[in-house]
Amino acid sequence: MNNKRKIIDASLVLFKEKGYNRTSVEDIVRKCHISKASLYKEFESKKQILLAALAQIHEEIYKKNAEIELTNDSEHEKLTKKVEMIISHHHFNRIFFDSINEAFSKEEIGQLLKYEKPAKLQNYRMYMNNFKLAFDINLNKDSLMNLAIIFEGLYKEWLNIIRCYDEDKADFLQIAKNIVSTMKIIVQTQDYATIKQPSLINQLLYDESQMSLEKENSLLEKIHRMTGIIQNSPIDEEDKSDYLLNITFLQQELMSSRPRKYLLNTVLHYLSQLDELKAIAQSVSLALKESEEIL
Repeated sequence: MNNKRKIIDASLVLFKEKGYNRTSVEDIVRKCHISKASLYKEFESKKQILLAALAQIHEEIYKKNAEIELTNDSEHEKLTKKVEMIISHHHFNRIFFDSINEAFSKEEIGQLLKYEKPAKLQNYRMYMNNFKLAFDINLNKDSLMNLAIIFEGLYKEWLNIIRCYDEDKADFLQIAKNIVSTMKIIVQTQDYATIKQPSLINQLLYDESQMSLEKENSLLEKIHRMTGIIQNSPIDEEDKSDYLLNITFLQQELMSSRPRKYLLNTVLHYLSQLDELKAIAQSVSLALKESEEIL
């Protein structure tokens, strides 16, 4: 494990246990068994470590969400499990999330917003895709975004209730079932064709589409890196040609209107067999798993 990952993992544990202000840089390096110089080589400040740890927490949520999607449960059961996972994840990491308010002053809110905006949009993408899969109804993107906002309000209010009352007796599964039932009633009773959405939803959808484009460009950059690695690799020319053909196919499939996931996964598995491509192929594979397509 590299030092950057060690620092993030250690800070996650410490921030959860002690909070941000009560965790010192000395605490982090002591837990990592590295020097301060090694820490500052990876991060400029404790705040940067916090933001990196926050990003990792959210990546864990997206990964678990994707894992639930791969199960053989019904779409209703999948949504319930996803909601239960989101609520419990936020609840048991609440001290860590509170660290955000400790770390950033009002003057530094701009720095925090640079992190919060893409994280919120990524969350909304995940929620929208979950509802699209679970509710067999033709909803457009602004309606799905509206549902995502309603859902976030529901589960955050339940988190507040759990926190204020007897959290030891909180039944996360039952709360998740309640939220899913509420969302289903909202979907079934609302006439989305006649409801005018708040204008801010248009801005959210625009920002979400820009983020999707940035993610797509990032994937294409990784694929171009694969090409460069193969072209400079000392492997046999016939094998080199075969790898380059597979990389070209991978790029073409990603650029298509409806990428076929099973083909992408097959090609990425093949490419990852070469040691030089293993890390980057796995990185692309993980990004594809966590990417939610809202059509």
